[in-house]
Amino acid sequence: MKNKLTLGCICLSVVSAITGCASTSSPAKETAAAVSAAPANPHAEKLGTEWDKPGYVTLLEDGRLWVFEEGSEDLKKFIEEGEPAKIVVLPAAGPNRMTLKGTDRDTMMEYMLTQPGFKVFMDEGRLWVFEEGSEDLAQFMEHGEPAKMVSLPGAGPKRMTLKGTDRDTMLEYALTKPGYKVFMDDGRLWVFEEGSEELAQFMEHGEPAKMVSLPGAGPRGMTLKGTDRDTMMEYALTKPGYVVVLEDGRLWVFQEGSQALKDFEQHGEPAKIVVRPGAGPRGKTLKSVDGSILDAYMAM
Repeated sequence: MKNKLTLGCICLSVVSAITGCASTSSPAKETAAAVSAAPANPHAEKLGTEWDKPGYVTLLEDGRLWVFEEGSEDLKKFIEEGEPAKIVVLPAAGPNRMTLKGTDRDTMMEYMLTQPGFKVFMDEGRLWVFEEGSEDLAQFMEHGEPAKMVSLPGAGPKRMTLKGTDRDTMLEYALTKPGYKVFMDDGRLWVFEEGSEELAQFMEHGEPAKMVSLPGAGPRGMTLKGTDRDTMMEYALTKPGYVVVLEDGRLWVFQEGSQALKDFEQHGEPAKIVVRPGAGPRGKTLKSVDGSILDAYMAM
């Protein structure tokens, strides 16, 4: 496994190098010393963006996103020496279709494929999936590939083969969507809104006394289970890159991370909208701020 060096230690060393120690030398000499001690990469202080993920550090530069494994040797060298001679570029592969830059393709792919609650590792085009904090993950980190494993061909993102030690964990990873938390239960899928009170109750007390069941409404024809019908339907109708909101039986569609979505969440229905009666999944009426968004959503 890769050697780790915590980001905190790295940043501390950089700060120490920049500030230097107090001395009695002249201001001119102090300035020259500070400049010579400064890191070669002037953007090192900008490490850490809204696109960071647990275990990964990012830096936004000219609209492109640098990605490093937290504590890695590559990150240390980037801070101390600046942009490396050899880099990997993945056009439009990042959040909001940003170009990704880094020194290791697998690290960049793992960054993109990481989801809350899971730890993933690229392995010759296949993806190992473990529950974060699990004993299986600890064993994998210490000993490598286990003697007993499960493989799900084509079940992962971009039809990758998933590998792991627990089938339900791998399916939960594959079926997770942004904004939702899911749990496998005897072939059925519990669905909750991320951060909701219902999810907290479920985590603390288990299956609720009152629930909703939607047979065949989930991925792969799975039955969905939950406490709120609209949440389950929104989950079922969510597609990669889009956020949907059910309102009075109509389906609002927004691009993920867009300003229109932020305005909608803050102010409600916009003044200008596009409405397409009966044009959505299951014959639902579609609503959005732009017809092209609806076209792209329905084309997926």
